[in-house]
Amino acid sequence: MDITFFSLGSGSCGNCYYLSTGTDAIIIDCGVGIRRFKKHLSEYGMKLGYIKALLITHDHSDHIKAAGKISKEYTPHRSSIKEWTTAGKTQSRCHRN
Repeated sequence: MDITFFSLGSGSCGNCYYLSTGTDAIIIDCGVGIRRFKKHLSEYGMKLGYIKALLITHDHSDHIKAAGKISKEYTPHRSSIKEWTTAGKTQSRCHRN
């Protein structure tokens, strides 16, 4: 099985990482804007349909900026995107579904 891992953003301007087996992927943190997220996925040739889950490490804005948007925007196209965060931190859309 091939594993792909790359950064869509790192640092105080936003943290976001893509981890994939080729057919299934998770996003670790979503601290970049939604347009930047889409642009980078497209540049890397990755498909949104591969994303099965969002893993949020903690609730700082540079880790969650697009989490709600990604979950809300892409869930209608899929059965669901699971969201995972540290317990008791984020009370908006960032929690385990």
